[in-house]
Amino acid sequence: MRCPRCLREGVDKVLDERVGRACSLGMGAAGGYAGAATLAKAGAIWGGTLGSLGTLLGALLGAICGGLLGGLGAGTVGWLVGRALDRRLSEEFFCKACEHRFKR
Repeated sequence: MRCPRCLREGVDKVLDERVGRACSLGMGAAGGYAGAATLAKAGAIWGGTLGSLGTLLGALLGAICGGLLGGLGAGTVGWLVGRALDRRLSEEFFCKACEHRFKR
């Protein structure tokens, strides 16, 4: 592909990251919620062997750890999916020679 302004060959795609950020945010939030809910329940059951205070602490620690692990894992997957979509959907190009931006 050639630049419409200088007619040189050095043209690259502009990588827009809007879809990647949105996918990462959405999937990270959903994964964090799911992980927190799941591990809070497991922590409460496991902490129940220590009594009523153990149930509370187990649920709290399970929710914190589950939220962090679920958010991190799902956010990473969302970022990868969004980055792949960004690369496919981008229609904007950039000329290295004259720094002209244009759409195809």
